[in-house]
Amino acid sequence: RLAQDDGRGLGQGVMDNVPTRTRLRVILEKGGYVFNTNNFNITDAVRRYWDELQHPLEFFGNRTKELDKSLVVTDPAKHEQERLDRRTWREQIRNGVLGHGAGSDLIIPRGGRFHDAFMDDKVKARLPVKAFDPAAAQTFHLAEDERTKPDGDVPFVFMVFNRLHYFNQTIESLRQSDFPRDRVPVIISHDGHIPEVVQYVETMKSDFHVIQLFHPFSCYDHQTSFPGNDEKLNEGYKGDKAGNSRTAGVTCAKHHFTWMLNEVFSVNITTSKGPVENFAFLEEDYIIGPSIYEAITVGLHVLAQAETAVPGGIIGLELDPTLAGNRKEQKTLGDQWYAMQFATGPMTLGRNIFRKMKASAESYCTFDDYNWDWSMVKLAILDKLPHVILGPARMLVKHIGLEGMHTEQIKKTKKKQHDVELEPWVGRRFANRKVAKKKAPGYGGWAHPVDQEHCRNLFSGTANVTHLYEYWEQYKLNFS
Repeated sequence: RLAQDDGRGLGQGVMDNVPTRTRLRVILEKGGYVFNTNNFNITDAVRRYWDELQHPLEFFGNRTKELDKSLVVTDPAKHEQERLDRRTWREQIRNGVLGHGAGSDLIIPRGGRFHDAFMDDKVKARLPVKAFDPAAAQTFHLAEDERTKPDGDVPFVFMVFNRLHYFNQTIESLRQSDFPRDRVPVIISHDGHIPEVVQYVETMKSDFHVIQLFHPFSCYDHQTSFPGNDEKLNEGYKGDKAGNSRTAGVTCAKHHFTWMLNEVFSVNITTSKGPVENFAFLEEDYIIGPSIYEAITVGLHVLAQAETAVPGGIIGLELDPTLAGNRKEQKTLGDQWYAMQFATGPMTLGRNIFRKMKASAESYCTFDDYNWDWSMVKLAILDKLPHVILGPARMLVKHIGLEGMHTEQIKKTKKKQHDVELEPWVGRRFANRKVAKKKAPGYGGWAHPVDQEHCRNLFSGTANVTHLYEYWEQYKLNFS
C-alpha cells in the first residue's frame, strides 16, 4: 500500500525500512477510561493515534514527486504471495527450521537483495551465533609471531589517575576474586604522583605482589609544561580537525596509555608458569568478577584455537561485553565466548598484538582522536590490527565510574551497571559469527605535532621533552 500511495519519492526507503524498524507506541492515559470493566475499549485518543499511523508519511509534509513506476504493484495477488513467502522464510530461520544461523552470509531476502544483519550493531547484539567446529571451520593463515601464546600467567595492569573512591572498590573486589595474588603481579601505572593514591597502593603491597610504574610525562606532574597546558604550544597551532586548540585534559589519557603499553611490554616478567605473554588491561573504576582469572586463562586457550577461523585473527579477550552498559549480555550463549566487534577495553592484549601496534605507530600516533581505544579501532580499519575481539557471554567486570578519568562530566548511561551482580562464569567454547569493522571518524583533540611526535618517540624508546620543544620550533619554521 505504501509503495502505491506514496508520491513523495520515499517508496524504496519505506520498502527497505518498515520491515525492520517498526515503531511501537504505548499510550498511558490518566482519565477517560473505565477500569472496572472486563471489555477492552478503544479510547478517542487511541483512535486519533491509529488514524495518524495509517498515514505515517504525513510527517514529511505535502511536497510531491513523481512515483517510481518500478515500485507500483501490478499483480496484487503475486505481490501478496511473495510477502507471505518472505514472512514464512523469516519465521523458519528464526525457529531454526532452516540451516541458516546468524553467521550465514544470507539472512533475509528483501527486494531482490540480501541483508547482512551484522552490519547493524543493534541487530547484531540480539542475533544467535553459530557453534564453532574446529574440524569444519575455514582457516586463515597467521604467521607464528602473529599467533596468541595462551600459556603462562596473566598479570593485571591498572591505569590509575586520582579516582581513589573507585579504585578502592576495584581492589577490594580483586581481593575477593580468584586472582592468584601469591604468584601473579599486579601492575599499577600511576598518571602522576598523587599522594593519596600512592599511599593507598603502598597498603596493597601486604596482600599483592605490586609492580609500580609512574608515568614520567604525566599532566599532573607537569601542569604548565608539556604534556600539560603550555600556552606556547598553541602559538602558531592551527587546531585539530574542528579548529580546537590543544588542551592537556584531552590528551593526557592517550599519552598515559601509550607510555604504559610500551613500558609493560618492555618488562620481562616470569612466574612459576614461565614467561608472561599476555596482560589484562583495566582502568581504576571496574569491579572485578569472582571467577575472572580462570575465565581469562581458559579464554586465552579458546582464543588460540579460534583465531585462525577469523579473518585477520583476534585482538584479545573483552572483559566487559556490554561496553559499560551500552549493550546487553548474551546470556543465552551459556559457556561460550563469541566473536564481537572490537571497540574498547577492558581487555587482554598479548605481545603479538603489541608488535603489530609498534609496527603501526605512525598511523596510531597521527590519527586525530584523543582516545586510545578509537586510535586502535582505526588500526583495525586499516587492517593493521584484528577488528574482532572475543566477548564473554557474561560480564567479567562491571564499570562503576560515572565520570571520565580526566574530566568531571557525568555519563548517565553508565549508571546502568551499578546494580548488576557479577556471577562466576568461565567460557570453554567459541561461537563464531561474521563481524563488520567499526567506523572510526576521529573525534579530534590529537592533531598537535608535538603530541604526535611524543607518541612516536614512546614507541621508538626515544621520548624526550626537551627535544619536543626544539621539534615544535623547527616545525613552525618549516610549515609557517
